[in-house]
Amino acid sequence: MMMNRVNQKVLVLLATAGIALACAGRAPTEPATTNTLALRAGQEHPLPGAAGYLAMIKVEEDSRCPIDAVCVWEGNAAVSLSLRPPSGPAATWRLNTTTPPKSFTALGYEVRLDSLLPAPRVGQHIEPGDYVAYVTVMPMAP
Repeated sequence: MMMNRVNQKVLVLLATAGIALACAGRAPTEPATTNTLALRAGQEHPLPGAAGYLAMIKVEEDSRCPIDAVCVWEGNAAVSLSLRPPSGPAATWRLNTTTPPKSFTALGYEVRLDSLLPAPRVGQHIEPGDYVAYVTVMPMAP
């Protein structure tokens, strides 16, 4: 027996509504959002969910190979980051671009140093205020 077009449309509509209702009560399965922050020295960024504040204190070391040179070793840059809870003192970590540690976990987040810009060039001095540390902030699984 062949269904007419009106019956087909009604069945499709009912099936779609049923699927939507079945999914409505489910918790999301996607992980929480990962944020990439660009931090300059002295700049403070709030963490998602008001969990605290992340700041770059300073670049402690920059022995990276200049991008216009040939080096035996790629070098390393190290930055000091602080994480301050909504109330209480801040804790400080030193993270590196090449050698460990490159990340830390605190206040329910993993914070990872991804890169430091600008890249050094032969014969050019980088002013402390010109550095930008790119960090990824990822919520930890419960």
